[in-house]
Amino acid sequence: MITCHSSAGYEYTSLGVPVITSADTRYSEFDITLAPRTKKNYKKILNNITKLKKVSRDKIFRAKLYWYLNSNICKIDHPAIPFFDAVRWYDERKFWKTMDKTTNKKNLTNVNFSKNFKIQIQNSNRHLFDTSVFDKSKKNTKIKLNDA
Repeated sequence: MITCHSSAGYEYTSLGVPVITSADTRYSEFDITLAPRTKKNYKKILNNITKLKKVSRDKIFRAKLYWYLNSNICKIDHPAIPFFDAVRWYDERKFWKTMDKTTNKKNLTNVNFSKNFKIQIQNSNRHLFDTSVFDKSKKNTKIKLNDA
């Protein structure tokens, strides 16, 4: 499978199918795909595509873990979140500025989202995590993942 940014990267890897990504993806830090950094390496992989090794159990596990995290823990519904397409063109600075203003309002109905958004900003995490899934200890405020 060859993809650029799609979910096919972790979906196919979780099924044991080797995946080549042609750009950085939101799951790049999980190291689950073949991700050449140069045109030369990309061409080399394509020229030897029939010789690709089987996907390791570790990569299959990490792909499934990413899929679970992305589908369950990284999604928190909130009516104040504007619809946007993170894959297409949008003004990222404007989006985060708007989100920061929104979460600082005192009349928000979703306290869980606000709490988790503040944790994301404090720790410079790339993704928002629903910390209510984890234990109830104070450690939840110090969740720092190397996913940037």
